[in-house]
Amino acid sequence: VAVSIQVNNASDLAAVQLGLKFDPKILRINNVISGDLIRRNGPELVPSRNVLNDSGDATIGIARDPSSGGVSGSGTVLTIVFQAVAKGATILTVPQLTLTGSAGQSIPAPPPTLTLNVM
Repeated sequence: VAVSIQVNNASDLAAVQLGLKFDPKILRINNVISGDLIRRNGPELVPSRNVLNDSGDATIGIARDPSSGGVSGSGTVLTIVFQAVAKGATILTVPQLTLTGSAGQSIPAPPPTLTLNVM
């Protein structure tokens, strides 16, 4: 199951940091991939991640090279690839979401929530 974290109408976006909570009895994280928006007009990016599949917690971050500046527009910043380990309905929450511009300024954004039904 691939879940994309998208940003709409960003202006000068340079970094994304998020905390993710998920039900470890239903899902586990297999991979995290940089999205098309955050890497636009810059080098390939590798997200940092601290995934605790046993407890259902993850901290994920991605940042553009400072010399590349920020990006503006809408699109995917991260794709999180989950593996289903059991059936059931589960909620993915993002209790911590920080978007940062190229000058270090905070970009306000509401944290997303997603309900998945694994069959």
